[in-house]
Amino acid sequence: MGRFDSAIALAARLIQKNGRLVQLVRVENGPPPDPDMPWRPGDATAQAWPVYVVFLSFPATRIDGTQILRTDLQGYLAADGLPIEPQVDDIIMDGDHFWAIQNAPVLMPNEQRIMYELQLREKTQLPNTVILRDILRRTAQR
Repeated sequence: MGRFDSAIALAARLIQKNGRLVQLVRVENGPPPDPDMPWRPGDATAQAWPVYVVFLSFPATRIDGTQILRTDLQGYLAADGLPIEPQVDDIIMDGDHFWAIQNAPVLMPNEQRIMYELQLREKTQLPNTVILRDILRRTAQR
């Protein structure tokens, strides 16, 4: 039993209670089909995991206009039971809204992961919402 087990359970319970069920999506390009043209990526694959995220606005004192924009959101994600660690450029898919993870620091005292404080930026330049949904559908069929 770890020292922060109760904090881990509390974070998971409160985030599930107050958060929204969304998808954490990781898209990876496959190897290039033609080795002579490595700039052309192969077929993309995506994997999605259902997670709960609490969305909050950043306090005005943290918005600097360069690292954190006025339109960015904070997202709290419980680390308990999470199959992967969120990374920069992973996507949070909330219905028809897509949020790119800009930063994902973890609250980890004593090497025990409690939760992630995500910096989320609305992804307006996705290849295409239909394309991402198609990638997810094709990946699920494999």
